[in-house]
Amino acid sequence: MIKKSIVSILVLLGTILPVIGQTRAVATKVPAKAIDIEFTDRSGKTVKLSDLYGKVLYIDFWATWCGPCRKEIPYMEKIVQHYKNNKKVRFVSISLDEDRDAWLKMIEKDTPQWAQYIATPEQAQAISRAYGIRSIPRFMIINADGTICEANAIRPSNPDFITVFDKILRQQK
Repeated sequence: MIKKSIVSILVLLGTILPVIGQTRAVATKVPAKAIDIEFTDRSGKTVKLSDLYGKVLYIDFWATWCGPCRKEIPYMEKIVQHYKNNKKVRFVSISLDEDRDAWLKMIEKDTPQWAQYIATPEQAQAISRAYGIRSIPRFMIINADGTICEANAIRPSNPDFITVFDKILRQQK
């Protein structure tokens, strides 16, 4: 009986482990080159991550239906305001919403002062796969040269955000 159970467990692991390996994020190692994901701007135009290189990118992956995501927005607003004159950094939010209208309605109402994008369902799936995003909010920092600085970055609500982020900015070439 025990032998049969061990064999069953091994067979199960043999089935599950390859699948787990396939879902592992491709680009979460530091300083790996960031995968050139695509997303869409307000007008529906496709934008590539590489289009935004040249500055340190602080990326917020979120959705309108996500309570914890929405709780980060006031903190993000303060962070964006703090760095508004810093030419080395760009703040970007990428919504993983399936409901484009809900996203548009929210950004029109809130008028965030940083770049807003949305991923189509296909783009969202590719983004999640590329960066191992299994829950949101998720924050990333991409160096100006397109390499990953932090795959799971500090949240805007963290009281140490400015100290940590300033250190990252000082390390940029």
